[in-house]
Amino acid sequence: MLAMHVRVERALFRVLLALAVAYALVLLAVIALRLAWPFEIEWMEGDVLMHAVRLQLGRPIYAPPSVDFVALPYTPLYPMVLAGLSKLGLPLGFSLGRVVSASATFATMGMLYAIGAREAGRVWGLLAACLYAALFRFSGAFYDVVRPDALTMALVLGSVFVVRRAERPRDALLAAALLVAAFLTKQTAVVFGPPLALCLFWRDRRLGILFAGASSVLGALAVGVLVRTTDGWFWFYIFKEHQGHRFLWGNILLEYWRDVLFLAPMLLLFPVLAISYGRITRWVAIGLLAFLAVAFAQRARTLNYPEHMYYRELWYESRRALVLFPPLAIAAMLAGARLLRTARSDLAPMPGYWLVMAAAGALASALNHSTQWAYANCFMPIALFGSLAAMFTIRAFVVRGGAAAGLVATAGIVQLVALAYNPVAQVPVRADREALATLNRRVSGMPGPLFIPAHPFLSFKNSGRIHVHQMQIGDVAFSGGIPDLASSLARGDWATVIVDDNVEVPDLESSMYVSDRFLYAGQELYPKTGFMVRPLTVWRLQDPVERELVPGVSGNFEAGMCRGWTAEGMAFGPRPARRNQLSEIGGMQGSFAASSRFARGAGRLVSEPFVLSAPRVTLLVAGAFGSYVRATSGDEEIGRVQPVDTHALAPKSLELAPWVGKTIRIEILDEDSKNAGRAHLGIVVDDLRIAW
Repeated sequence: MLAMHVRVERALFRVLLALAVAYALVLLAVIALRLAWPFEIEWMEGDVLMHAVRLQLGRPIYAPPSVDFVALPYTPLYPMVLAGLSKLGLPLGFSLGRVVSASATFATMGMLYAIGAREAGRVWGLLAACLYAALFRFSGAFYDVVRPDALTMALVLGSVFVVRRAERPRDALLAAALLVAAFLTKQTAVVFGPPLALCLFWRDRRLGILFAGASSVLGALAVGVLVRTTDGWFWFYIFKEHQGHRFLWGNILLEYWRDVLFLAPMLLLFPVLAISYGRITRWVAIGLLAFLAVAFAQRARTLNYPEHMYYRELWYESRRALVLFPPLAIAAMLAGARLLRTARSDLAPMPGYWLVMAAAGALASALNHSTQWAYANCFMPIALFGSLAAMFTIRAFVVRGGAAAGLVATAGIVQLVALAYNPVAQVPVRADREALATLNRRVSGMPGPLFIPAHPFLSFKNSGRIHVHQMQIGDVAFSGGIPDLASSLARGDWATVIVDDNVEVPDLESSMYVSDRFLYAGQELYPKTGFMVRPLTVWRLQDPVERELVPGVSGNFEAGMCRGWTAEGMAFGPRPARRNQLSEIGGMQGSFAASSRFARGAGRLVSEPFVLSAPRVTLLVAGAFGSYVRATSGDEEIGRVQPVDTHALAPKSLELAPWVGKTIRIEILDEDSKNAGRAHLGIVVDDLRIAW
């Protein structure tokens, strides 16, 4: 019977380890498939690249807010690394940024392996590294994106790794330098300073004091230099701008712990099991269990919550009641293991040092989670040190065998199954590649300079101008916003503005209008993580000057004539309508538009024939039932658009790729002859363009 128990426990552990290794292999594949994607995987990547571009060009990144640039509220080391590598000849772009982040993640996993191998054995080091890989999607899929998080985690763990074995002053100095480098990559790394100093001080007072002093002095010197060389703007962005983000006390007091409990319960429940064996810490464990029970009850009472940006990634979230199962099942199994193994182990389930680091990681994530607009990358610190905590706890039971070991291993298996995600959803697919090719083709044909707030790197590649990112427009709103944004738009500094869906650019409507839209069949070109945005509307400057659709054919009727157009029937007169005649119509470009509004009969307006030079004809159209715009080739209709609103011009496009190089006509038709007169809403058309 004992041999059977041993075989079962070992088999369960092998299943657990195999699942963890599978996650690591999937992570490698996802990183490889995302590496060369020349567009945002996460919507802030382009802005981080623009920080590196600024440094590459010798311009400051911490400067007064302007339409030209606003810094992210991050310390500068990550873009400095990218800019430095670019000066060595490596092309600055998304691939370079992802190589740096992915390399940092592999270094982190290597250190996790080394820690586990040194303190428990090679198989346990492998488990720790692979558990971290399994938490990739839980952590926002940020392990390889062009953001500072992955490099921060590598530097923090490097400092923690050195402190663990520090024996000489140079070890303390190296750990301090690594921690300061982590702070200069992302300032929230400072959370790890006090616990590291205390742990080192507990073991060796001299080294602890040296570490605390060196990290404080180096950090203060770095901040002082950056504040002085940027005329105080470093302080504004790194500290004051964060104060412009609300701190959500409800998150740190309950909601953060609730979210971790439901998204990755092993990160809380395994450490609680470990500390339940200490004479003093068992009381802490009891308190934590009571608190987590409150968090569980809060979620159980609110299963009708709106779609949550964290919970939407759960594969079982579509049936809300299922979110209760993983924490309940894991808690029940760990409770069973605790009841079966009641005696305090000769070997503590988790070394005290790693317990302190797990607590620091949980606190760092809690602070990040509680900042306004936080995303799932906030979970990276708890994922990092929670992986070690889980590994040590599993090991403490598995090496002793018995039914308790089987329950703990099964709890780990349940967690890994619950963490399952669709790797295909994390990588660009064929539809994304096709949509990006269309976007690049269309953008390259637009008049510049371009202002694309959500994709500044795309704008820079096409027009060579650096400009503010969409996120920073809101980030500095607390200090009055960007002072020259409205005036820059009004002056016409930007010939074309592309706005993503789910975002707004202030002051656009005062000088510009929506001229075109990007059309999508599904979810293509959305980021694979983070805020869900993609290019949607094309805005152009209001321009009262006549512009031709093709030579001899007016495209916007701004000369007050329908040059190149022939009116047939009673719907259209010899001249276009004036803006004051169409005062109830929104979205007009300029002062004139072709219109059959208030006409006394049906008819059409037909362009002169022309050779189509690009695959699309874009236009603005408003109208009622019975009116439409079409393209014809000979007697054949080859494309048609219907108006969708009677009181607002909306951008539409005739998709005519098969007829490029062929002769076509454009026809504006009003076939409604029953409602002639003042009540006749007819059709209004403006701003026709040949476009890509």
